[in-house]
Amino acid sequence: MRHLDFTHGRIVIADGKTHGSVREVHMSPFLREELLRYVAEFELTGPDDLLFPTKRGTPRSRQNLNRRVLAPAVVRAAQARAARRDSVLPPAITPHTLRRTFVTLSAQAGRSASWVQAQIGHADMTTMQRYYLQASRSEIQPETKRLVEYLLGEADASQDGRNPADHSDPDTREERDR
Repeated sequence: MRHLDFTHGRIVIADGKTHGSVREVHMSPFLREELLRYVAEFELTGPDDLLFPTKRGTPRSRQNLNRRVLAPAVVRAAQARAARRDSVLPPAITPHTLRRTFVTLSAQAGRSASWVQAQIGHADMTTMQRYYLQASRSEIQPETKRLVEYLLGEADASQDGRNPADHSDPDTREERDR
């Protein structure tokens, strides 16, 4: 928990692989609210409390995170997409895939190369620039741009007042919420 700064909307990455990967990253209002709910639900209060520990209460390794957190989340996302008849997800989604997606969407949404570089912790601009330049030249769908802006904290909601991350049918949702 000591790495989360809810007041200033920052996450401190203090133990990165390289000097360049030690940094402070932006915590969007969306992520802040999600994390605050999670912290309250699990009654995390101490600075040494782990946000996402293993069942034994220990820190997760990269392999454990991939196998026990990311892989099941990808399966659930694929099932939800299939139920909505959305396009199929790529066959292998890794943390690196998510990192490159973040670079792509940030560039397409108009974030500066230096901001993106600071967020992902690349000391070498050349590596990041390759993906950034390629992404910034491609078009972004307006709906996707609104979603990215919402997730980054640059827009409060979609044009119709709904959370752009919510893909459910508004009429069905209203009936369910009654």
